[in-house]
Amino acid sequence: MRTSPFWTSSTRSRKGKSSPRRDSKVSALKVWCRGCDRAAVEDCLDLGHVLCSLRKVRSEQVQPRLQQLGHADSDTDKMVESLEHAKDAVEGLLQFWRDMQRQVKQARRELLAAVDEGGDLEAGQPEGLQQLQDAASLLEGMECGLRHQGGTEWRGDLGASRSLLNALVLHLHRHGRIHKDAFQPQPAVAAPPPAADRIQELKLGSLSWTAAGSEQQEKAATLARVRQHGVRRMTSVGCHRDPAWALDVLRSAAPTLEELSVWYPRQEHLLAAHAMPALRRMDVYCGDGALDAQPPSLPALPRSALKWLRVAGLPRPALASLLRAHSASLEELWLHVGTPGGGQWPRGCDDLDALLGQCGLRVSRVVLWRGYVTHSPSACTAQVSAVRRVLPAATVQCYECEEVAWEAF
Repeated sequence: MRTSPFWTSSTRSRKGKSSPRRDSKVSALKVWCRGCDRAAVEDCLDLGHVLCSLRKVRSEQVQPRLQQLGHADSDTDKMVESLEHAKDAVEGLLQFWRDMQRQVKQARRELLAAVDEGGDLEAGQPEGLQQLQDAASLLEGMECGLRHQGGTEWRGDLGASRSLLNALVLHLHRHGRIHKDAFQPQPAVAAPPPAADRIQELKLGSLSWTAAGSEQQEKAATLARVRQHGVRRMTSVGCHRDPAWALDVLRSAAPTLEELSVWYPRQEHLLAAHAMPALRRMDVYCGDGALDAQPPSLPALPRSALKWLRVAGLPRPALASLLRAHSASLEELWLHVGTPGGGQWPRGCDDLDALLGQCGLRVSRVVLWRGYVTHSPSACTAQVSAVRRVLPAATVQCYECEEVAWEAF
């Protein structure tokens, strides 16, 4: 009898069937059967299944995390190097302003002494006073925003970290990297195009899924049409392939847009859609995990018109802020979420009632959409009952259990 590459002949029973003794030896060798998706037995080899080491399987399972950690390792190196350079720049800047501080104090003492002693009142004036005054006024009245070259806008409360921003501004000011511009009045915001000229529906699916730099003429023409005529309904807007162009389209459509279907938005796209003043219906799909690392927090709005919302894949903190901002107007919510015990959000959710209960919702209907997430009938019953308790005025349904008809957008 020939010896297999994984087992010795002593592991086969006399009847040619798998024995507990043989299987235990196979498991001890940590061989995995890809066909059976479990620890291999000798029959797996006889049946021609694909085998590999358990270590290879485990390595494949963690490959996304290893790749993420590899990127993080490179990013932290960049951050540390950047801060080391910043430290050197700040130390040089601090020395410059300490020298200026000593000169100013000395000049002030000498001028007071000249007054008392009848000395030269014009002597001892330090150089750079105008630069000092400009820098001080810049810090006192400074309002800053950041725009990434891809179009992303960053906002935030500086709080106690303002001193770091001050250091940056002083550094730029000292080296002439920032300067004053003469005041120019901003043009008035154009009124929305007349409703009669408005584009009723614009499907951007195939165009918005082309990469940046491709189909430039068609993209420019589409953007020009939206800016000239406005649009009432826009569907299948993919944001991940050409983010800057997609953001321009969303911002240009904002004054007139009432219905929007958006796929794979980044933070800037979500913020643009979130703030649309006339938006009544929105379908959001975030299935690529791009927002998971730093979930955006959507700000409160002075008023909202959103009535119908279907959302899938949005990180939990972003979802909560979105629901809170539109709680006063929202009437119907379709939420892609799994049942308790199903794993991480949104594949599973152990406290959906607590999540929705904190958002101040006044909805009349909630549909829990279960596609490609965990769905346990018993856990579903408990979850639906819990949501009904926190939203007593709403009809709460499970898409699977109650065979709810799909509502096309």
